[in-house]
Amino acid sequence: GYYPESAVGTKCRNGKENIKFNYYVKHISPNTRYLGVDECNNGLNKEIVNCSRGGKTRYGNWEYSVDPNKGYC
Repeated sequence: GYYPESAVGTKCRNGKENIKFNYYVKHISPNTRYLGVDECNNGLNKEIVNCSRGGKTRYGNWEYSVDPNKGYC
């Protein structure tokens, strides 16, 4: 979808074995930008694959963060 400057999108998903994943995407460039499903998934997957404890990284116009924790959404 389209996101204005500084917009944040969040989602919580349940994983396996009592683990939940909190996902965050923040638009960090000026003006309204489009974030497609593939670009969003690629950015978030990098945070999961690169560190099992999650992480936060900026790629282009977006800041991606994944925070895994015990429990359910």
